[in-house]
Parts: sequence; structure tokens; C-alpha cells
Amino acid sequence: MEGLTVSAFKLVVFDLDGTLIETAPEISDAVNDTLASVGLPSVSIHDVQRWIGHGTFTLLVRAVASVTGRDVEEVRSAADLHAMTPLFDRNYAARCGTRSYPYPGARETLDVLRAQGVQMAVVTNKEARYTEAILAQHGLSAFFDFVVSGNTFPARKPDPTGVLHVMERLGVTPEQTLFVGDSSIDVATARNAGVGIYLFPHGYNLGQSVSAAGADRVLDNFDQLRSLFTSPATRHLQAVLWDVDGTIAETECEGHRIAFNQAFAERGLAWHWDVDRYGELLSVTGGRERMLFDMQTRADAPSDPIERDALAAQLHQRKNAIYAQLVMDGAVPMRPGVLSMWQSCIRAGVRLGIVTTTSRSNVDALLRTHLGADWSRHFASIVCGEDVLKKKPDPEAYQLALQQLCLSPDSVVAVEDSPGGLSAAKAAGIATIVTPSTYFADDHSYVSAMATGPGFHVSHGWRLPGGVKLRLAEPTVYDLDCWLCASTELEIDCECEPPQAARAA
Repeated sequence: MEGLTVSAFKLVVFDLDGTLIETAPEISDAVNDTLASVGLPSVSIHDVQRWIGHGTFTLLVRAVASVTGRDVEEVRSAADLHAMTPLFDRNYAARCGTRSYPYPGARETLDVLRAQGVQMAVVTNKEARYTEAILAQHGLSAFFDFVVSGNTFPARKPDPTGVLHVMERLGVTPEQTLFVGDSSIDVATARNAGVGIYLFPHGYNLGQSVSAAGADRVLDNFDQLRSLFTSPATRHLQAVLWDVDGTIAETECEGHRIAFNQAFAERGLAWHWDVDRYGELLSVTGGRERMLFDMQTRADAPSDPIERDALAAQLHQRKNAIYAQLVMDGAVPMRPGVLSMWQSCIRAGVRLGIVTTTSRSNVDALLRTHLGADWSRHFASIVCGEDVLKKKPDPEAYQLALQQLCLSPDSVVAVEDSPGGLSAAKAAGIATIVTPSTYFADDHSYVSAMATGPGFHVSHGWRLPGGVKLRLAEPTVYDLDCWLCASTELEIDCECEPPQAARAA
């Protein structure tokens, strides 16, 4: 099965300052020229880098506010600031191109994209006279089909008008468009336009690290961006299948266990599963099956097998209703990082699935609370306990999900929290990530997992088979793709192609 490469992008939209061109040195010079002309002290280039992003007028406002100690909004409307603006215009016009330069590999990357027929545009908050001068000075103007500057439309980034206008004029859809920038402003712009977003760390981003900006991917440099359009490698990952209890949320101890005990009490049964006993019972998959197993040790349980089964069914039905109310009351939050991983998958066009042996009503209660009544639209496959004859660790649930998705196991990743879940997915031939839940945190049977880690919200503690430690930011869908490459005997540092970006659901 052939995967999708970034060649599926028909349009790449670039930010300018801090993305294509290093402009901070000459902008800083122009700011200090202007401040000096009115007798004000200079500012550092570090401060200028923090202020770049919202246009040159706002940059000048922040500089004056910084050296005078005045409020930013006061400066913005002050007569002296407006008198300084023409001075800055002249100073910056004189400085344009004197100390700026394209980032290493930028020109070569633009050459490659143009040769491959990829359309390109610039969308920046810099005023048009400066944008045009900078691009012309460095010989980059001819690469771009459209240039949208800060004064092209009434609204600037993060308003998506500029990006939407470019897509409309070039006849390109959001799924075919990639935005490349350097800041959280660019991320917000891309999200508002419904397009993919990659960031470079060499820019400004208002003085903040880009790692937390929420991009689909952070690239090291232009060489890496160029390689994504030239590498023959294709994406392996097509879908990610999620277990529910313990994986999406820590449902067992403070959810299901409490609901079981309340159901027992309402029935007048002197049964109570403490934390340790419930942990032991988790070796039995399925709530009804768990009760039947426990009844074998209880003298006050019905002796007749048919009566036992009927009691278990009644208790299980009541327990599910109690559990649903606990979830709706907010007692069962999602595990940190799960939602961001889902968003990463959706943006990349990787399908999501649910594969669980808990009941459909339990799944609905949990995901309706966290995603809304239409939660199921986010998932291409949903397999619950009622859908199979045999529960995990039997592979039937995963096999059914593969049939629903029409995918082979080698293009799918499962996410589990327990040895039984890992066994089920592996028996179906699916590479599996394990994020152990509370009851299985100390289990040492995860050596066959594709990767093991504490959760998708952290960068530390992740390991591959053989104890290989990973150094990464919080995992994204692209890391999952690389781990899948590794699990199919490709090199662990392979240049996995990120999937085609899609509009977030």
C-alpha cells in the first residue's frame, strides 16, 4: 500500500521575517536610528526579536514604550509616535537588505519546490513596501505566485484572510496547503485557515520556544524541509487504534471500581472491591466476566450458574449507568496528551479507531463528555465488547477493526495500557505503543511493544525495543510513523514522510 508524501501539498505558504529571511539585525538598526533621532536610548536586538511579528508599526510602539516606560496603548495613540513613524519609514527603507539574509538552504529549497511544480506564496504582517524590497534585494521575488503583506487586506495574521485568498486564487484546497512559519502567530493563522503548519526554530516567535506552539511539526532547517519533498520514502502509518479503559482515561480505579461497589451496595450485597482486589481482578477481561470470576470465591453468591449469570448481567447494567453518571460529573478525566495526539493524527490525515472490550455505553459516556454528542465522527472504526465473541487478549476485536478500515496490520498502530491489550494487538499483527495505566505501571512484559512511555504529554521516559531511549519533544503522529518504520526493520532515524495534512475535525 503506497503512503502519501508531502508531495501531496500543491501550495506552500511562507512567512517572511524569521522564516525565509533573517531580518532582525537591520530592523534593529532602523529602530535605533529612529530612537536616536528623537533623543531616546537604543534597544537590544534581543528585544527587537521578541517584538517582531505584528508589523513594523506595532514594533515601533513596543520599542518606544520600552525605553520611555509608558503604556503600550498610550504610545500607540500618542501624537509623538505618529510623528516618529515617517522617520522610521525612511530609516528602514535605507536599511532594507543591508544586514538581512536568507536562511541557509532557503534558496535551494525554493528551487526544488518550483522544479516540482509546487506553487508558493508569502503571507506576512510586514508592510508591502518593505516586503517587496526585501524579496527583491535577495532575488527571491520570482519564486512566489502571490505575496500578501500586512496592509494588503484590512486584517492581518492570525486572521486567515491572506491564506484563504491565496488558496482561492490558485485553486488549492486546505488539504493541499502547507504553511511554513516560525511563530505561534503562524500556527494560529494556519489553524484558522484549516491548513497544515510546520515551524522553524530559527525565527523569533515573540521570544518563546516554538516547541509548545502547537505546530504539526517543527523542522530543524530548510535542508530537512527540502528532503521531505525529495525523499522517495513514503508514509507507513494509516490509522491509530485506541484502547479505552486505562489508555484514553484512568477509568478503572476511580471509575469502574467505584461504580461496581455502588451497584453491589444498592443490591444489598456485602461485596466490596478495594484497590488491591480490583487490581487482581483486572486480569479477567470484561466487567461481567470479572464479577462471575469473583463470585466463585463468595459463599453468598448464587450457586446455580444460570442465576449467577443473570445476577452478573443485572449488576453490570446498573454499574454501567452509575459509571456513566460518574463520567458526566467529571470524575474521569482523559489522560494528559491523548487529545493532542488525536488532533495531531486528524491534522495529518491519519484515521482514528476505538478497539475496546468495554461496553459501547461506557465508551459513549466517556467520549460524549469530553468530545460532545457527535464524538463518533472523529473515529473511522469503533469496536466494543458487544461486537466480538472473544475479548482481549484474544485478537478478534483488532481483526474486526482492520476489516472495517480495509487496512493491513503493517499500516496500523495500536495504543494500549496493559499486557492483555498488548497481547491482543500483537496477535493481530499490529505494532503497539504501551502507555501503562495505574494498575499496570510496574509490569515488565512490554518488551514486544513498538514503544513504551509514560504518556503522550511528556518527552521523557520513552523507549524502543532493546531499551533504546528516545529524545524527543512531546510525541506527535510523525514520531509514531517513525516508530512504525523502526518496527518494520527500517533505520530508527529514517526520514519518515509526514502524512498529508488535513483539516482538523
